[in-house]
Amino acid sequence: LHTTPEGTLFAGTQEAGIFRSTNGGEIWAPASKGLRVYQDNIFPSIFVLMQEKNTLYVGTGGDLFYSTNDGDSWQQLTHFQQDRGISGVAIIGDRLYIGRYSQESVFCSDDNGKSWTQIDSGLTGRGGPKLFAIGTTLFAQMRRHVFRLKAGENSWTKLTLEDPWKKTTVESDITRFSVSGETVYAATVDGGLFRSTDMGSWWQSIKPKTMQHFDGELAAVGDTIFYIGSGSADGQVFQSADAGNSWTMFSTSLINQILLSIATVSKKTLYVGTFDGVFRSTDGGESWMKANTGIINTYIDNLVFFRNALYTIITGDGIVKSVDGGNSWAPANDGLVASTGGKLTVSGGKLYAATDETNYRTRNPSTAGIYRLADDGNSWVPIQTNMQFSNDRIDVINQLAVGRDTFYVIIQIAGALRLYRWRVGEDLWTQLKPQGFLDWGALVVSGSTVYISPEKGKLFRSFDEGDTWTEVSQNLPNRIRKTSSYDLAFVDETIYAKSSDAVFRSRDGGETWMSIVAGLPDGYIDLQLVDGTMLYGTNSHGIFRLTNGSDSWEKLASMQPIYVPSAHITSLAFDGTTFYAGTEAEGVFRLSLDK
Repeated sequence: LHTTPEGTLFAGTQEAGIFRSTNGGEIWAPASKGLRVYQDNIFPSIFVLMQEKNTLYVGTGGDLFYSTNDGDSWQQLTHFQQDRGISGVAIIGDRLYIGRYSQESVFCSDDNGKSWTQIDSGLTGRGGPKLFAIGTTLFAQMRRHVFRLKAGENSWTKLTLEDPWKKTTVESDITRFSVSGETVYAATVDGGLFRSTDMGSWWQSIKPKTMQHFDGELAAVGDTIFYIGSGSADGQVFQSADAGNSWTMFSTSLINQILLSIATVSKKTLYVGTFDGVFRSTDGGESWMKANTGIINTYIDNLVFFRNALYTIITGDGIVKSVDGGNSWAPANDGLVASTGGKLTVSGGKLYAATDETNYRTRNPSTAGIYRLADDGNSWVPIQTNMQFSNDRIDVINQLAVGRDTFYVIIQIAGALRLYRWRVGEDLWTQLKPQGFLDWGALVVSGSTVYISPEKGKLFRSFDEGDTWTEVSQNLPNRIRKTSSYDLAFVDETIYAKSSDAVFRSRDGGETWMSIVAGLPDGYIDLQLVDGTMLYGTNSHGIFRLTNGSDSWEKLASMQPIYVPSAHITSLAFDGTTFYAGTEAEGVFRLSLDK
């Protein structure tokens, strides 16, 4: 997050570019023109935003961009090959400094980024340096240490603080660092909070014992300091209006959040960036509300069109629904016990939802559940909410499939993926054991027939709802190397399996297979959607359709007009005239066949 002196807000996202707000975060709009510079056409992740006079700077995975027109467009200043990211940017005089993750060091340039010199003498520790400048003094914050470089010096000086709670003098590691004017603040791993007015040479403890076990993120504006809880201390906000001499604590609604960034506008108005987007406070941190309208870098991995409406699951918001083609979305969680995440699937003319384990708002643990959308389309009817196997319960669901009155889920336990089955009327879930289960794989069901690709290069079939299994991957022609699991799709009783470079079809239960790649420029496609007797998929060339029984794919639309790289399309929905594409980091895109 970054705020300009004029009050314009910028939010840098992961792989969705930059968004800008000119009205205090009420509405955001994309401000990423010029950031797509590679053939894959995706936005880079934004690691740092900073400003020097009228120039904005953005550090990404391998590039430094700048804008002189308030973010209307961006120009590439420097490109670093095979870099994991620019972690910090600072300017002192005519010298430009950057921190780099890959080399965990600081570089400077005196020719506006044409050439760079590494400055690493005395700089130790891990992590990409975050940079702060006060006058002619530069600070570099590593993962657990902060270093200082004054004008004329050629070597970094490590800032040292002492643990105020221990009787012996022990140097503390700095984990949080903030700058306001010529005053710097630091929080340490040992629970200390300090202030320095002489560039870090001498420190004064400003953390009372009532705050001893508190951990959070630091931000300061003028003499006002915000110490905002993160992780185990979330929901608590400490504020000081006198540079840390006294403090006020608020218990707030900012819970279940990991803070990624803080931007302060004034003593009353500030913003935090989290995995759930932007939150805003206009009363000095006492209360918070979401401020994400227009920020569309939502991860959409499960998009469904059902009875003239679109449905998807958003982490933190549960199930959301759109009845106007995606123009607006509203929560659709009535009847759900838990709705932090999960999966949606349509089977037998019904929409089912499998939800994850914890109520996001109340933080009360609750067993995962399976629900069916009521006939009125306004609420969910529980089918099975006591999802237990043996003496343990099912919490997080990775995949859901339904066949008649039998439900299948893939879950992750202790890092391992497992397949479970439940029949209506049974008390417990039964673990099914096809050989191997090391990858995310794919799972499809038709009646009592189940196919699963649980391991790289493996494909298994069951005709009896998973009681017994037969490996059929050896029957596939031109068997590929074990590079990936198969994508799977049922169209009527025909099974389709997609490998890394081809699509295969079997009409006899996986005993024989036929390659179906005619019409595909590279032979590759991601199987995304089954609609009646039609199979739809996407690749870098566009959206393709295969009529069940046909031996050739038909191209319906090019991917180029919507600027979504096919590798980042996670799900596809179709209402008969319009496609909707869910993406990894750029929300939902719409493409009308009429256009």
